Amino acid sequence: MPFVLNQLGSVLFCYALSLSRVSLVVPIVNAGTFLITAVVSSALGERGLSPMSCVGIVLIATGSALMLIESD
Repeated sequence: MPFVLNQLGSVLFCYALSLSRVSLVVPIVNAGTFLITAVVSSALGERGLSPMSCVGIVLIATGSALMLIESD
């Protein structure tokens, strides 16, 4: 299952690159991997999110949103 999810992520990444600029897609996708990893690991019961992790998630999401706003 992890292999299939990894390959699906690669396909979606290539698709996103075909839709937008590399300078926009790559940082957002890289930030998204941290967000997804933190949320999924918490959902699977690996470790709860600490307050600092939550602050980090908010900062990453804010930075990604600002990049999207600035791209228009």
